[in-house]
Amino acid sequence: MDAARWLLRHHHRRRCRSRPRVGGDNGQVEAYARAYALESHEPAETLTRISRALGVVTTYEMATIIDTRYDTRSRELRYASAGHPPPLILRRGHCFFAPLLPGPPIGFGLSGATNHALSLQEDDIVALYTDGRFERRDVAIDSALKALGAKAEAMLEAASSLDDLADRLIQAGLSDTNDDACLVLLRC
Repeated sequence: MDAARWLLRHHHRRRCRSRPRVGGDNGQVEAYARAYALESHEPAETLTRISRALGVVTTYEMATIIDTRYDTRSRELRYASAGHPPPLILRRGHCFFAPLLPGPPIGFGLSGATNHALSLQEDDIVALYTDGRFERRDVAIDSALKALGAKAEAMLEAASSLDDLADRLIQAGLSDTNDDACLVLLRC
């Protein structure tokens, strides 16, 4: 596979599937996401089109989504976010969050997502996740993200495989919100 693409969506009160597709049970968002993803738009344009399409549907609630594409030849990660947390990059014993200027969540008919690109190195691990994986009621979001990064960094050395790392991060139980908890890992 020369390129991989993930759309990871979080919707209030929905369950999320951790596979390369839009998470959740809402077929409407998934249908728009798949259709626009097939048109090969840049990530921000895909999110804008989804948001505009859903903005005319008055019964739809807001959702956050990140459109992420990875080119296996150039090792470039391209992404845009509509209210979704940033990708976490694990690199040789340390981690950092990919630079991100998120746009507004989808469902309001607004646009504003920004395209980002990041060059990755061999064996880097990209983690995509929903806020239900790290958010705590009594902790500011920035502090909760830092705790996620620290936990992932500590677990990276002990993990014997990507699956083992995923299991460890899931079992860490960093969130206390009972919100959707989705995790997707990619080794470059």
